[in-house]
Amino acid sequence: MTVDIWEKLRESLLLSPYSFELTEVEKKFILLIERKGFHYNMEYSNSVSERWTRRWSTDYGNESILEAYLKTGDVWVQQMISVNGEVFYEETVDLNEKTS
Repeated sequence: MTVDIWEKLRESLLLSPYSFELTEVEKKFILLIERKGFHYNMEYSNSVSERWTRRWSTDYGNESILEAYLKTGDVWVQQMISVNGEVFYEETVDLNEKTS
């Protein structure tokens, strides 16, 4: 509930943590993934791509992977990244399909 209040406040004040413009479909997609536990990750974002991430862990936290959505230009990609930084899964994301 706190996230929803913050989201509404941010939208009403037109504040954005992103350094780029978003389309309406992208805004909808970001809200969907944020509700699933993803967050904008400034540490992994750079001048080439913007990233939203969440960490998955198993075995009482002994093993984990990073799941990321990357925006590079107009292209969105989903990645699964191992602890040692290896991308072992990557797929281009169709935002229209994900938000419909």
